[in-house]
Amino acid sequence: MGKKGTNPKKSGRSGGLKRQVQDQDQGSVGNPMYLGRRLSLFVIFCYYLFINIYDFGYEAVLLRDKGLVPPEQVKFFPGVLFRSAYMTHINQILQLVYFFWSCITDMVSASAPHSSAGRATVAFRDWFLAAIVFPIGSTKRQLTATYLCSPVASHRYVVVKHKYPSRISGILGAVGFALCYLVWILYLGFAKDIWVYPFLKVLEGPYFILFFAVMTVVLIIFYIIGEKLSSVLGGSEKKVSTAKFD
Repeated sequence: MGKKGTNPKKSGRSGGLKRQVQDQDQGSVGNPMYLGRRLSLFVIFCYYLFINIYDFGYEAVLLRDKGLVPPEQVKFFPGVLFRSAYMTHINQILQLVYFFWSCITDMVSASAPHSSAGRATVAFRDWFLAAIVFPIGSTKRQLTATYLCSPVASHRYVVVKHKYPSRISGILGAVGFALCYLVWILYLGFAKDIWVYPFLKVLEGPYFILFFAVMTVVLIIFYIIGEKLSSVLGGSEKKVSTAKFD
């Protein structure tokens, strides 16, 4: 038996669609919106780079030299790494890593949008934002309407399109990161008597467990808020998934 012939109309439409996507990918590099997005990513990355250099450099040294850092922290942490015990400063590092990776993703996607490397960098960027950057940063900032409307938050969801990972994957990532941080601060507290958050020292028994249970629920809620924001501000999942690697 002979092979069934292909439908010329269907194959023509498919080929035309592929060429259209390729033309959009190639033409977007010179698009003013595309260039503006790349510039904004780089500017925000530079902003967080400056914040981290100032925070872990000048300010940390100043506090240490003036004796404003507890002596047990100065003894345990080399140099200015005592800052790494606090979620505020860890969050700043997360922001820096996210925007650095976004810049890398933009360059890889522009040069090889359909390559495995392009897909992998985009997937990691989207997962990192969904599971770590937004829920962890929001929990620390005690998410307010002001933060939701801030330029950086809106940039993540409007200027840069994201495709959220599965909810299980994202929530497991967020809870896993939070658990690692919990182990870290409890180790500092019980083993080195460095209580990053002194109120934890006085929490006992069920209150201790209740506190972290509530924080886990809050973290999951913030993850879902980020997921909804991505859908509302960045377009539906179908729209994002059919777009080029933004």
